[in-house]
Amino acid sequence: MSRQDLEMNQKKGMGPVRWIVLIAAVAVFCVSGYRLYTILSGYKAASDEYSSLADSFTSEAEEENREGDHRDADTASALAVNAPEFQEASAGETAVSSGNLSAADASPLAESGSLAESGTLAESGTLAEVGALTGNGTPAGSGGERNPSGTKAEDEKRKEDVKPKEEVKHVTYKNPETREEEVYLVEDAAPPLKVNWKKLKDINPDIVGWVTVDGLDNISYPVLRGKDNDTYLHQTFRKQYLYAGSIFEDANNAADFADPNTIVYGHNMKDGSMFGKLKELSDQTKYDENPYFWILTPEGNYRYHIFSIFTASVDSDTYVLFSQNGPEFLEWEEEMQKLSDVKNDVELMKSDKAVVLSTCTSDSSRRCVVIGKCVSSDRPVRKHATELTVVGK
Repeated sequence: MSRQDLEMNQKKGMGPVRWIVLIAAVAVFCVSGYRLYTILSGYKAASDEYSSLADSFTSEAEEENREGDHRDADTASALAVNAPEFQEASAGETAVSSGNLSAADASPLAESGSLAESGTLAESGTLAEVGALTGNGTPAGSGGERNPSGTKAEDEKRKEDVKPKEEVKHVTYKNPETREEEVYLVEDAAPPLKVNWKKLKDINPDIVGWVTVDGLDNISYPVLRGKDNDTYLHQTFRKQYLYAGSIFEDANNAADFADPNTIVYGHNMKDGSMFGKLKELSDQTKYDENPYFWILTPEGNYRYHIFSIFTASVDSDTYVLFSQNGPEFLEWEEEMQKLSDVKNDVELMKSDKAVVLSTCTSDSSRRCVVIGKCVSSDRPVRKHATELTVVGK
């Protein structure tokens, strides 16, 4: 074909090469649009799925605190230590495995938490604190009608009792796993949620816990454990396909969170759902405000003090699992703490029970990890060893 003929064909329309390029561009656009639609739909589906789940199967502890029977902080703390195995069998029902209290006696404390933890009176104030008036218009405690809450001295004492405080103490337990006496760091607080385990287990027996992060109110999900680590990667707690998948425990860990270290995985979703906002805890100010997360289980409610937040390589020692506690495990904890992006002085012990929250980053070879140690009187123990005996405080 002569040059003149080629020029004539080009004037008549696009050549075959341009058509191929155009078709390819349209195809890429369609595929990209479909993928974007799928991702956005997945975000909405995940949000709808899990927000409704939280509404259906959990209740805020504060709501129950307002309805429950409040007792003083010292009594609640003592009971938490001496009967550490409070557990919620179902909504509105509490069982005590220590055998020292009946369910009816312990239920108000398990459900409502202590005065110091709930902050109910601290928020509303007693009559003496807020300067309430008596029925005849005279300020309470000033010589008119007697203050219904008691004397001024009693009110001041109550005011001191209900101040929110973070009590840190060391408790010595006889560990049923090792038969040895071990010292634990205890920082008790009222659990943030009450979970209806019976209804959840009826839906899926693979649900082993519920994770919630105090400083990130959007992280509140059931934790599942499948036969392998692919089972719930893109599957909901109802075993339906969803790209966002579920929050799940490493299949090589014990389901009771009693291993020295347990790994819990979740997707880093771009809309911030699942573990998408976990990295926000690497901000020192945000960490200092509330460095705790919870793993709630049918056996107990476990509070974890975060001692390390950093970006780890997928093949690093971060993901090494320990079968028993001891010096090697303590060395691992100390190494993890040294890698932390946030400064902290959390005391580490060879008897610790740790949980690693792990999510992906924009770099496929790196993971964002948040590691905490259990600091509640409720402590995970092996299924065959169901009770920790307190031998000293």
